[in-house]
Amino acid sequence: MVVLCPIFGLQVHFGRWLIEGSPAVVLLDVGATSWSLERWKGELWESCAIGVPWYDREANDAVLFGFLVAWFLGEFDVDKEAGERQIYHRYCLERAAAHCAHVLTTVSHVTAAEAEHLLKRKPDLVTPNGLNVRKFSAMHEFQNLHAQSKARVQEFVRGHFYGSSGESGGVLGSSGVSGGGGCPGGFGGLWVSL
Repeated sequence: MVVLCPIFGLQVHFGRWLIEGSPAVVLLDVGATSWSLERWKGELWESCAIGVPWYDREANDAVLFGFLVAWFLGEFDVDKEAGERQIYHRYCLERAAAHCAHVLTTVSHVTAAEAEHLLKRKPDLVTPNGLNVRKFSAMHEFQNLHAQSKARVQEFVRGHFYGSSGESGGVLGSSGVSGGGGCPGGFGGLWVSL
């Protein structure tokens, strides 16, 4: 990042935060790039029809910072960074799974943006984490639905595995077709019932 900073005149300061634990900190002086502000505000207007007044310093700083982040993401070499952190194999597995999946989902819009930039695939759906129990009028309604679903899983296990109830332990299952979807070995969904 420091090597490319002269392109925009960005001043970067490295140091330690003077709090417990002394975490490392990188401070970006976005004001040093203000010579690009009018051009970037023009790009913002052309692409989004959002005008930022000259007197709103916080909004102007946000425009500067946003364009610097976009520039940085464009220069970010995911393969190199994953290799330096000794997680390249994990990154490759995750990227391959994302590209082989018939439908790619993430749990938030933040992770959707990460997937698009890091895994080079835009998720098809955002499926929020967890269960929305507020949609039920009463907690007992949710508990009843959970009990019914659990009973159906146990009934399936009993029928499929010749009388084994699965009640004494967990049930682990996989869905999908082995070797399907163009992925070696297949990549199906995984579900767990405890």
